[in-house]
Amino acid sequence: MQDHLLDNLKDQQSETTKSLVQRARRLAHLNQELSRALKVEVSVCRFEQGRLVIQVNDGSVATRLRYRALNMLSQLSHVLGDDVTRVEVKVGPHPTWLRRVDGQLTLRRPAPHPPKPMSRETGDLLLSQSAVLRDPGLSEAFKALSAHASVTDDLD
Repeated sequence: MQDHLLDNLKDQQSETTKSLVQRARRLAHLNQELSRALKVEVSVCRFEQGRLVIQVNDGSVATRLRYRALNMLSQLSHVLGDDVTRVEVKVGPHPTWLRRVDGQLTLRRPAPHPPKPMSRETGDLLLSQSAVLRDPGLSEAFKALSAHASVTDDLD
């Protein structure tokens, strides 16, 4: 029976470990090179058979990159050293962004954004829409949501 992958990782001289470390270094290098070329921090998810899948942590950045994807193919091919025929941009968190701080690799997680309060205008709109909805459950949900509207803008 074949050894489990994690068992092979314990042995630092195993071919499995060497292969994974080499691939991880290549991906880290691609992340840096592509981020520099695109002027946006990206994470390479996959690059195989001309298909490059990158991930960013902001939807608006992803949209801009998607619009530029066709124009970026030659630039990306130059950076990757292979022909890139297709670029896919995904949005998601980057729990593994590593940064060097004083010679140490550390995990940098973005600070969570505090929720923005709902405006009174949005609350009023939800309340008025709840009156015309035919689904009683959805109507109640809209009413409940409208109750969370901010009253601070009424004081101004």
